[in-house]
Amino acid sequence: MNTTVELYLSPEEAFFAEKTVLKLAEKLNVNVDKISDWKIRKKSIDARKSNILVRLVIEYALKEENTGKLPTLPLFDTPTQYIDCTNAKNEAIIIGCGPAGMFAALRLLEAGIRPIVLERGKDVRERRR
Repeated sequence: MNTTVELYLSPEEAFFAEKTVLKLAEKLNVNVDKISDWKIRKKSIDARKSNILVRLVIEYALKEENTGKLPTLPLFDTPTQYIDCTNAKNEAIIIGCGPAGMFAALRLLEAGIRPIVLERGKDVRERRR
């Protein structure tokens, strides 16, 4: 592999390797059969706006002849099963309900720890206005 490209995909597109390689071929303006090998080098989530995007830096190589197959494994782990933490003995306090606070709460839920999120902003009714 020798060349990299940056892709911004929806979470639905980034979850499956088949959709990702189709978007890669579209970005490179080549047929999918021309991509011999590819690998994700960097993966991040851009959640700054309401339209959440997954940023992938992909290293790829193009081939001369059609001998390869498309990968079929998902790029991300399978969807997580969340544990009911309502009555959990362990709990953690998170200050702020911004993107980092929400992500921390999500990771705590995955670990079976009850998150308590504190936010100093206005209440929901005032924020809607």
